[in-house]
Amino acid sequence: MTFNLDALQRAAFSLVGALFLATVFVGSAVVPSETVVAVAPVA
Repeated sequence: MTFNLDALQRAAFSLVGALFLATVFVGSAVVPSETVVAVAPVA
């Protein structure tokens, strides 16, 4: 059984991306939108 590193890497990136989006979504619900907009360009 070959270990497909590319597929694993893609899955890891999409998981990190999903977590990031969820964090931003939850954060924007708690923190005022102006703060999120101000911080977004830095990240």
